[in-house]
Amino acid sequence: MVTVTVTTKFHNPSLSRRKEWQRATRLYRDTKQFCINGWENGDFGKSVTTASIDNDLYSAIQNQAIREAKSDHNKHGEVRYRESQPFAINNQNWELDTTENGT
Repeated sequence: MVTVTVTTKFHNPSLSRRKEWQRATRLYRDTKQFCINGWENGDFGKSVTTASIDNDLYSAIQNQAIREAKSDHNKHGEVRYRESQPFAINNQNWELDTTENGT
C-alpha cells in the first residue's frame, strides 16, 4: 500500500467557511478542556470516549482532541498545554479520488 501525502490550503475562504472553521476550532478546544476538567474532577477515567462528549464534531476529530488532552495531562495531574494546530486531518473518514490522468 502506497502512502500519499496531500497538502491543502484554503484560498480566500468565504465568510461562512471562516466562521465554520472558527466554530470547529472552539469546539475542539472545549473538547480538550472538557477532558482535562473531567480527569481533574474525577468525573471519568482516562478511558473517555466520544460517547461522553456532547458536540457535533466528527468523531475522528473528537478522538484527536482526546489523544491530545491525554498527552497534555500527565499521570500526576499536571497539565502542560502544547501549542498545536486546532486539529489535524488524518486518514480517518477521508477518501481521495483521482482521475485517470492523476489529478
